[in-house]
Amino acid sequence: RPTRQAKNECPFILPSDAPFKTKAEVEKHGNYTLLVVDLDNGDFSLTVVVGKVRALGFESFAVYTTLSHRVTTPEGVYKGQRWRVLIELSEGIPTEMWECFQGYLCQVLDGDSCANKKQQIAYLPAIGKGGYEPHIEAGQALNPHDTHPFVDAAVTWSIEQKAHIAAIEQAKLKPAARRDTAYTTGQLSPVDIFNDQHAVEDLLHEYGYKKRGKKWLHPDSESRQPGALISNEGRYVSYHGCDALNDGHSHDPFDMYVDHRHGGDFNAALKAIADNYKTSEGISITLHNQREYMKAQSKAK
Repeated sequence: RPTRQAKNECPFILPSDAPFKTKAEVEKHGNYTLLVVDLDNGDFSLTVVVGKVRALGFESFAVYTTLSHRVTTPEGVYKGQRWRVLIELSEGIPTEMWECFQGYLCQVLDGDSCANKKQQIAYLPAIGKGGYEPHIEAGQALNPHDTHPFVDAAVTWSIEQKAHIAAIEQAKLKPAARRDTAYTTGQLSPVDIFNDQHAVEDLLHEYGYKKRGKKWLHPDSESRQPGALISNEGRYVSYHGCDALNDGHSHDPFDMYVDHRHGGDFNAALKAIADNYKTSEGISITLHNQREYMKAQSKAK
């Protein structure tokens, strides 16, 4: 049982036996013998966490509380129960194989993606303000080369991830065709106004997506695998099977609004923005455009 109570008093481990900590050196060295996941989402008991690990077929593992376990921040935010899970491997594995197993484990346990960094350290147990609870099972370590449900699932997941990433890279280069109506001089585009006032990331939060590292999990996804992201151009890209915007293109905020708030009905979405968004004069876009249209008609006579 540890007596240390502060992070700076804690020794730490690296999942690899690399004698250095820089990313390039650790990646080259490989020889990872541990999988590490931090469970910072939810408020699960030790019994529940142990059950989740056992359900994946692991027999040799440790679970213990982190220093943020049951901590309340100065702002009064209760962080809930926080756990670290260590999975023993029977032998060292190269970096690419470790990334496959580590990434999948983090995914299925809904862990913090920071642990997926090749050079990420993990602090050993300490007694925090929320107490200390450990659990150790010293069975057979996971053989990364044996037929095992976790190994098989991780390999399948890794193949799918690589295919998805390739599709995303291609989609970034192909913006979806712009949908809008024709406007006369002086009229305003509801699409442009909506896009100017909304960022994709803000809408992801509003529409119930959950961030997982650099990716986002669609609110209707049943796979629990994040399949959406924000491109370098600030556009929405998705490969979720449940997503109507998973069409091989990147999308702007208005496309997301059409899908999530109007079930894909572009005209209904356009009318809603035009009727409810105000110009600097305090009138609706619809009224503004009607006035501009009348002006144009008068000039044409």
